[in-house]
Amino acid sequence: MAGLEDDIRGGKIAPVYVFAEGERLLCDRVVQALTQAIVTPVSRAFNLDLIEGKGSTAQGIMNAARTIPMLGKQRLVVVRDAEGLGAESLAALAPYLAAPAPHAVVVLLFGKADKRLKFFLAAKKAGCMHELAAPKQLVPWVEAEARRAGVTLAGGTARRLADVAGDDLSRLAMAIEQLALYAEEGRPVSVADVDVLVADTSEETVFQLTDAVGQGDRIGALKTVGKLTRQRESAIGVTLMLARHFRQLALFHHLVERRVSGGDMARELGVPPFVVDKIGVQARRLSSDAVAKAMRLLARADRDLKSGVKAALGEELVLERLVDALTNLGAPRGSAPDSSSAPRR
Repeated sequence: MAGLEDDIRGGKIAPVYVFAEGERLLCDRVVQALTQAIVTPVSRAFNLDLIEGKGSTAQGIMNAARTIPMLGKQRLVVVRDAEGLGAESLAALAPYLAAPAPHAVVVLLFGKADKRLKFFLAAKKAGCMHELAAPKQLVPWVEAEARRAGVTLAGGTARRLADVAGDDLSRLAMAIEQLALYAEEGRPVSVADVDVLVADTSEETVFQLTDAVGQGDRIGALKTVGKLTRQRESAIGVTLMLARHFRQLALFHHLVERRVSGGDMARELGVPPFVVDKIGVQARRLSSDAVAKAMRLLARADRDLKSGVKAALGEELVLERLVDALTNLGAPRGSAPDSSSAPRR
């Protein structure tokens, strides 16, 4: 997969990419690399088409690909859940693979693929079919991902991380991102860091906390802090998860401003559609300014947990003070939402 991304960044870009049942994180990174290589911020509204397979047609996809680009040399057409096109539309699309538009790059992402279909035989013949499967050996992938994030791993750390985080590449990548923020600059991440930050984190309880904070449920959030403390969870790990949640809220506001639709919003946020609805409710309570203030509060809490403040107050009090401030941001719980932040469907 890294080779494919390197080719794209080096300007070696194919006119068509077909990903059959690929690992979502790996496919998303290829799409991201293509977007950065082809679509400029100025031309995004004209030269980027994000299409849902279900409800679309082969003709619609070909029309999008054959449209002349504006403010750029190429168009990018990304079709998600392309199996939703159905066998008949895929068969109609197959001839395009052999004679693609010269000014477009078409990416078809399949969640499920019946490779006996004519379309996949044509894709294989055209040399545009790729299978970005999760690696069988996780440790080398973790080591490569750490290098990608600029993280140095001490001996045995990659194996420990693979053992505790499992084979979910998205979770592994997120854990490495958290470890990068957790470790002091220049210090290798150790097995002990993984045990503190990753192995001992109860995701369900932390997600209960992010939901309570996002909803402005002060009592519920404080009760969850107490539960996490009794479970001896890492306060820094909890703070990082809260920061991740508020980054999603900030991105939601940005996507609303861009008038991104519900289905595309789920992909941009990297969450299932039902989670988008939950984030939307919270974002309507918390304005962009409130989210920005939350990020400042989280940064201060992170500093406190890495300084003498932690020794003076204790982790639980630092977290309690943080969630108390976070839940007081935004509109009162249960108030009428601001319709201007509603996602356009």
